[in-house]
Amino acid sequence: MIGVALLLAAATYGQAEPTMLARAVARQVQPCTAAVPSPGPGSERIRTRIRLDLAQDGTLTTAPAVIEQSGVDDENRRYAHRVGNAAGRVFAACAPYRLPADSYDLWRSIIITYSLPG
Repeated sequence: MIGVALLLAAATYGQAEPTMLARAVARQVQPCTAAVPSPGPGSERIRTRIRLDLAQDGTLTTAPAVIEQSGVDDENRRYAHRVGNAAGRVFAACAPYRLPADSYDLWRSIIITYSLPG
């Protein structure tokens, strides 16, 4: 599962453009994230929020950063670090992202919520 949040308020642009951009990012990262293997039982319950900071050409300006994780419990705690690292590597490998240059101020920083399939 992938969720995308654009850091600028939708009120600045209206609702349609942020929604369209979030869907575009989700479509582009989906093939990259589908191949992440499960490190162990319960790891699919871990939700990892990652921040991507992008240049205007869609390349990363910094390494993806894990902001937080939820869904971590006694069963899957030992996999949380691996899930976060794997997600960061996958999102880095998926760059550059193809997004409309005229909306750069809307997508220069993106928060992606990711959890393993399952």
